[in-house]
Amino acid sequence: YADYTEQRLYTFLSGYTLKRDIGAKYEYSNLGAGLLGHILALRAGKDYNALIQERICQPLGLTSTAVILSPEMKQHLAVGHNESGRPVPGWNFKALAGAGGIRSSGNDMLKLADACLGLRQSSLSNAIALTLTPRIGTDSPSTQIGLAWHITTRNGTEIPWHNGQTGGYHTYIGLDRAKKRAVVVLA
Repeated sequence: YADYTEQRLYTFLSGYTLKRDIGAKYEYSNLGAGLLGHILALRAGKDYNALIQERICQPLGLTSTAVILSPEMKQHLAVGHNESGRPVPGWNFKALAGAGGIRSSGNDMLKLADACLGLRQSSLSNAIALTLTPRIGTDSPSTQIGLAWHITTRNGTEIPWHNGQTGGYHTYIGLDRAKKRAVVVLA
């Protein structure tokens, strides 16, 4: 991802042919998530980091969440490790930052969880509710997808969740909105 520039993205897109009709089959796409972030930043006329700061971090009070880390955030960044327990460098994203380029703290993730559970009201409350609304089924009969959230129902409990993995890091957030509980795992 570090050397995946806008030009490489545009070259790929200009030569790619879809293998099936849009919406014919569920498939999660890191490229799609990254492309969406890129398009939103272009539309807003600012880089992706500035966009998430303005539109997400500031309204939710997320002070330790960014694509481009401040010196203080770099000091607090946990070192990522591979499956053998060896330290590895983190991944840096250019054109596809929307696919996994955001770094955050445990405290900020809990603030996000509070907002998603309706425990923290903000100017984003209605938008968050829209993201958590199931839109279409997936390959699993118990899981639908909202706007980037997977929504799995088991034993009558609906759990919106998302996860991610980049070099040395794994993340997960799951929400039980009925019981106002969340799980955040940063490893």
